[in-house]
Amino acid sequence: YRTRLNLVRAVELLCTAPARRFGFSKKGVIQVGADADLVISDPNLELTPKERPGYTKAEVTPYDPFSLKGWPARTILGGRTIAEDGEVCGKPTGRFLRPSKA
Repeated sequence: YRTRLNLVRAVELLCTAPARRFGFSKKGVIQVGADADLVISDPNLELTPKERPGYTKAEVTPYDPFSLKGWPARTILGGRTIAEDGEVCGKPTGRFLRPSKA
C-alpha cells in the first residue's frame, strides 16, 4: 500500500529528528538563535532534470525520463542567500560543528 508523506512530517524525519538525535541543538529548527540554513522550494514547479541546467554534472541521471515536481527556489546559508532560481549567487561557506553534550 502507498501513503503520502506531508511536508511537516518530512521536515521532522529529515531535519529535526536527526539533529536532535546527534546532539545538534541549533540545527533542524527555525527559531531565534538557530542556524539559518534553509531551502525554500516551489512545490508547483515541475521540470525534468535536463530542463534545469546545473541540476547535475553527470551526463546521465536515473531521473531523466521523469518529470519532477517541487524545485528549490532559494537556498539560504547562515542567513545569506547563496542560490536563487537555479543560479548560485553567493559563496557557500561552513564550519565544523561539534554535537552538544546530551
